[in-house]
Amino acid sequence: MRELMDGTGFSRPTISTLIRRYNAEGVDAVLDRRPFNGAAPALNEAQQQMLFLAIRDTLPDSGVWTSHKVQQYIQETFNIEVTDVCAWGYLRRLGFSVQMPRPKNAQAATPEEQGIFIKNSWGTPECSGSVSGKRRCPLDSGRGKSWSQAHLEAPVGASRTAANH
Repeated sequence: MRELMDGTGFSRPTISTLIRRYNAEGVDAVLDRRPFNGAAPALNEAQQQMLFLAIRDTLPDSGVWTSHKVQQYIQETFNIEVTDVCAWGYLRRLGFSVQMPRPKNAQAATPEEQGIFIKNSWGTPECSGSVSGKRRCPLDSGRGKSWSQAHLEAPVGASRTAANH
Protein backbone atom coordinates (compact mmCIF):
# COMPACT_ATOMS: atom_id res chain seq x y z
CA MET A 1 0.00 0.00 0.00
CA ARG A 2 2.86 2.41 0.86
CA GLU A 3 4.36 1.92 -2.63
CA LEU A 4 1.03 2.78 -4.27
CA MET A 5 0.65 5.87 -2.10
CA ASP A 6 4.19 7.04 -2.90
CA GLY A 7 3.90 6.24 -6.61
CA THR A 8 0.51 7.85 -7.23
CA GLY A 9 0.28 10.52 -4.57
CA PHE A 10 -3.15 9.19 -3.58
CA SER A 11 -4.17 8.71 0.02
CA ARG A 12 -4.91 5.31 1.57
CA PRO A 13 -8.73 5.76 1.45
CA THR A 14 -8.60 6.80 -2.22
CA ILE A 15 -6.50 3.77 -3.17
CA SER A 16 -8.85 1.47 -1.21
CA THR A 17 -11.86 2.96 -3.03
CA LEU A 18 -10.19 2.50 -6.43
CA ILE A 19 -9.29 -1.12 -5.64
CA ARG A 20 -12.88 -1.89 -4.58
CA ARG A 21 -14.25 -0.27 -7.75
CA TYR A 22 -11.80 -2.13 -9.97
CA ASN A 23 -12.63 -5.48 -8.35
CA ALA A 24 -16.39 -4.86 -8.65
CA GLU A 25 -16.69 -3.18 -12.08
CA GLY A 26 -13.38 -3.51 -13.95
CA VAL A 27 -11.15 -0.94 -15.64
CA ASP A 28 -13.93 1.48 -16.61
CA ALA A 29 -14.75 2.04 -12.94
CA VAL A 30 -11.34 3.57 -12.15
CA LEU A 31 -11.13 5.99 -15.07
CA ASP A 32 -11.38 9.72 -14.46
CA ARG A 33 -15.04 10.45 -13.72
CA ARG A 34 -14.85 14.23 -13.92
CA PRO A 35 -17.23 15.65 -16.51
CA PHE A 36 -15.62 16.88 -19.72
CA ASN A 37 -16.12 20.58 -20.36
CA GLY A 38 -16.60 20.28 -24.09
CA ALA A 39 -17.10 24.01 -24.62
CA ALA A 40 -15.76 25.29 -27.92
CA PRO A 41 -13.12 28.03 -27.73
CA ALA A 42 -14.41 31.61 -27.92
CA LEU A 43 -12.30 32.29 -31.05
CA ASN A 44 -12.05 29.92 -34.02
CA GLU A 45 -8.73 29.24 -35.78
CA ALA A 46 -9.13 32.11 -38.28
CA GLN A 47 -9.96 34.59 -35.51
CA GLN A 48 -6.99 33.39 -33.44
CA GLN A 49 -4.75 33.91 -36.49
CA MET A 50 -6.09 37.46 -36.91
CA LEU A 51 -5.51 38.14 -33.20
CA PHE A 52 -1.96 36.79 -33.47
CA LEU A 53 -1.18 39.07 -36.42
CA ALA A 54 -2.71 42.08 -34.68
CA ILE A 55 -0.64 41.51 -31.53
CA ARG A 56 2.53 40.89 -33.50
CA ASP A 57 2.20 43.76 -35.97
CA THR A 58 0.47 46.59 -34.11
CA LEU A 59 1.03 48.33 -30.82
CA PRO A 60 -1.72 49.74 -28.62
CA ASP A 61 -1.55 53.24 -27.16
CA SER A 62 0.99 52.49 -24.42
CA GLY A 63 3.12 50.24 -26.63
CA VAL A 64 2.33 46.94 -24.89
CA TRP A 65 -0.52 44.46 -25.10
CA THR A 66 -2.23 43.67 -21.82
CA SER A 67 -4.99 41.14 -21.23
CA HIS A 68 -7.48 44.02 -20.94
CA LYS A 69 -6.43 45.40 -24.33
CA VAL A 70 -6.70 41.94 -25.89
CA GLN A 71 -10.18 41.67 -24.37
CA GLN A 72 -11.14 45.03 -25.91
CA TYR A 73 -9.71 44.04 -29.30
CA ILE A 74 -11.70 40.79 -29.33
CA GLN A 75 -14.87 42.68 -28.38
CA GLU A 76 -14.41 45.38 -31.03
CA THR A 77 -13.16 43.13 -33.85
CA PHE A 78 -15.18 39.94 -33.43
CA ASN A 79 -18.07 41.19 -31.25
CA ILE A 80 -17.31 38.43 -28.74
CA GLU A 81 -17.23 39.12 -25.01
CA VAL A 82 -14.43 37.38 -23.10
CA THR A 83 -13.02 37.88 -19.63
CA ASP A 84 -9.57 39.27 -18.84
CA VAL A 85 -8.53 35.75 -17.86
CA CYS A 86 -9.69 34.35 -21.20
CA ALA A 87 -7.84 37.15 -23.04
CA TRP A 88 -4.71 36.37 -21.03
CA GLY A 89 -5.13 32.72 -22.02
CA TYR A 90 -5.16 33.71 -25.71
CA LEU A 91 -2.01 35.78 -25.21
CA ARG A 92 -0.25 32.76 -23.68
CA ARG A 93 -1.70 30.26 -26.18
CA LEU A 94 -0.49 32.39 -29.11
CA GLY A 95 3.04 32.52 -27.65
CA PHE A 96 3.01 35.98 -26.09
CA SER A 97 3.36 37.12 -22.52
CA VAL A 98 1.83 40.04 -20.71
CA GLN A 99 4.35 42.86 -20.83
CA MET A 100 4.66 45.91 -18.64
CA PRO A 101 7.10 48.73 -19.38
CA ARG A 102 9.76 49.42 -16.81
CA PRO A 103 8.77 52.30 -14.54
CA LYS A 104 10.58 55.56 -15.22
CA ASN A 105 11.90 57.78 -12.46
CA ALA A 106 10.64 61.31 -13.06
CA GLN A 107 13.79 62.69 -11.42
CA ALA A 108 16.23 60.48 -13.35
CA ALA A 109 19.37 62.06 -14.69
CA THR A 110 19.63 62.88 -18.37
CA PRO A 111 22.30 61.10 -20.46
CA GLU A 112 24.47 64.25 -20.26
CA GLU A 113 24.18 64.35 -16.45
CA GLN A 114 25.03 60.66 -16.29
CA GLY A 115 28.16 61.26 -18.36
CA ILE A 116 29.31 64.04 -16.02
CA PHE A 117 28.67 61.81 -13.00
CA ILE A 118 30.69 58.95 -14.49
CA LYS A 119 33.62 61.29 -15.22
CA ASN A 120 33.64 62.52 -11.61
CA SER A 121 33.05 59.21 -9.86
CA TRP A 122 35.32 56.58 -8.27
CA GLY A 123 38.76 56.02 -9.66
CA THR A 124 39.89 59.62 -9.90
CA PRO A 125 42.33 61.06 -7.33
CA GLU A 126 39.88 63.80 -6.39
CA CYS A 127 37.14 61.39 -5.31
CA SER A 128 39.01 58.46 -3.85
CA GLY A 129 41.06 60.47 -1.36
CA SER A 130 44.19 58.75 -2.59
CA VAL A 131 47.13 60.16 -4.50
CA SER A 132 47.50 56.95 -6.52
CA GLY A 133 43.86 56.99 -7.63
CA LYS A 134 43.22 53.46 -6.36
CA ARG A 135 39.88 52.64 -4.82
CA ARG A 136 39.62 52.18 -1.09
CA CYS A 137 36.99 50.38 0.87
CA PRO A 138 34.53 52.98 2.20
CA LEU A 139 34.86 51.38 5.65
CA ASP A 140 38.64 51.76 5.68
CA SER A 141 39.65 54.79 7.73
CA GLY A 142 43.13 54.88 6.22
CA ARG A 143 44.72 54.64 9.69
CA GLY A 144 46.38 51.29 9.38
CA LYS A 145 45.07 47.81 10.03
CA SER A 146 41.41 47.10 10.54
CA TRP A 147 40.15 45.48 13.73
CA SER A 148 39.88 42.04 12.08
CA GLN A 149 43.39 42.28 10.62
CA ALA A 150 44.90 43.28 13.95
CA HIS A 151 43.18 40.47 15.86
CA LEU A 152 43.70 37.77 13.27
CA GLU A 153 47.44 38.46 13.02
CA ALA A 154 48.06 38.43 16.80
CA PRO A 155 49.61 35.20 18.14
CA VAL A 156 46.96 33.02 19.76
CA GLY A 157 48.64 32.56 23.16
CA ALA A 158 50.55 35.86 23.37
CA SER A 159 48.26 37.72 25.80
CA ARG A 160 47.73 34.68 28.02
CA THR A 161 51.42 34.04 28.63
CA ALA A 162 52.09 37.66 29.59
CA ALA A 163 49.18 37.64 32.06
CA ASN A 164 50.28 34.37 33.65
CA HIS A 165 53.79 35.57 34.45
